[in-house]
Parts: sequence; structure tokens; C-alpha cells
Amino acid sequence: IEIVHKLNKQLVIRVGQCTKMKAKIIDQDNRTVGRLMKIFGPVTNPYGLISLSEEVSEPEKLRLTC
Repeated sequence: IEIVHKLNKQLVIRVGQCTKMKAKIIDQDNRTVGRLMKIFGPVTNPYGLISLSEEVSEPEKLRLTC
């Protein structure tokens, strides 16, 4: 996922093709570490707000499941 901004346990990302609310965020070990809580911005290239359930050491390795 493309991370635009990080603040504590929240990430703003570029959503891309997956625009399913409450989509799971998984780490490299396939553990669920968060959810897609909000989608906003332009329809052609929206942003998403992710709420993490735990602090993640390498957020660039997270994946969004659709």
C-alpha cells in the first residue's frame, strides 16, 4: 500500500482498486493488524483511513485485502 501520512495508530493511504469499507489490513505474517475505516477524496484516486489495532514496525509491508 502507498502510505501518504502516519499518525500513531492511523495511516492515510492511497486506496487504488480496493474500496471496500472495513477491509482487513494484514502484515507479512498474514495477521490482521487493522481495518480500512474511511474512504475520501477524488473518485478516480481515493484515499483511505486505516485504523491499526497495534503498532506496526514496518507499515510499508502491510497489505489491503479486498
